[in-house]
Amino acid sequence: MAHENMTYLEAVKWLGRKYGIEVEEREETIDEKQKRLKRESLLIVNATVHKHYHEVFLRYKPARDYAYHRWGQKYCDEIEIGFVPIDGKTLAHLPLQKEFLQELGLINAQSYDFFQNRIIIPIKDRLQNIIGFTARVMDDSQPKYLNSKESLLSSKRSTVFGLDMAWRAAGKTGRMYLVEGSLDCMRLHFIGVQNAVANLGAAWTAELFQLIKGQPTKFTSFYTTTLPRAEPTMARALKP
Repeated sequence: MAHENMTYLEAVKWLGRKYGIEVEEREETIDEKQKRLKRESLLIVNATVHKHYHEVFLRYKPARDYAYHRWGQKYCDEIEIGFVPIDGKTLAHLPLQKEFLQELGLINAQSYDFFQNRIIIPIKDRLQNIIGFTARVMDDSQPKYLNSKESLLSSKRSTVFGLDMAWRAAGKTGRMYLVEGSLDCMRLHFIGVQNAVANLGAAWTAELFQLIKGQPTKFTSFYTTTLPRAEPTMARALKP
């Protein structure tokens, strides 16, 4: 919250008040501070990598043509879609610590990019931090989608795709749509239905429902299989 001239603790309290989250006022332990600083460092790495991916995307016409055809240029520009070419070491030259890139699963031990010849889509939390990436091939090869490695920033059990847009939109509409997969979520965002979210392969858990609790007051599911089994969990997690 540098633009508001707030310290870290002041920003936490401000966000707590804004989103109705009770913030316990106490000093950080050494371990908590180290974890926070590590998380902040990893967020900086992801933001830098995302900027690079997007710059590569803008230079690579086949990737632009593919993405603009599927989702439209306006939406692609808004979320700053990226691209990674095949057999590349596109991240090796960036001024980032190799161990951080490896911890996030973005490069291997030989500094080759984990994502190869894929469209890169950022995954953000509701505060707009980039906590991971999902990547899609432009042909029929498998797997169609790859998600970045689980890390201190995100895991399948604690990450909801599309939450950055949906959180803001749900604040206006009071409703959130739960869809099956990031592709369906992106299609809804593309046509203007921005209050949609998706899980990333894991079953819907109480932890995931807690992430979407608070802003919307009504939820609509477009799942056919997995979500009905999670309805009791959802009811408990979303209970006021």
